[in-house]
Amino acid sequence: MPKSESQSGMTFRVSVTLQGELALAFVEEFAKRVRLDPSTTKSDVARSLMVDGLKVHGYETEDSVQWGGYRQRKEDETGEVLAVAVG
Repeated sequence: MPKSESQSGMTFRVSVTLQGELALAFVEEFAKRVRLDPSTTKSDVARSLMVDGLKVHGYETEDSVQWGGYRQRKEDETGEVLAVAVG
């Protein structure tokens, strides 16, 4: 998808609650990446996984997230709360 000037500066905030197997898979993936880079946040991992998923669906998109490494932050981030229900 070609980016217009207005699209490249677009911001869209997403908040999700993960449950069951999806939550467990995310926690496992997050733990793997934190072992490689302790500064990794849940939002880093979520954005990286979204970019990968969108590419599978034909979107040529990218984010400033660098898996397991440094990502330039535009502003301070506290990350996202992750709720896991096991039962």
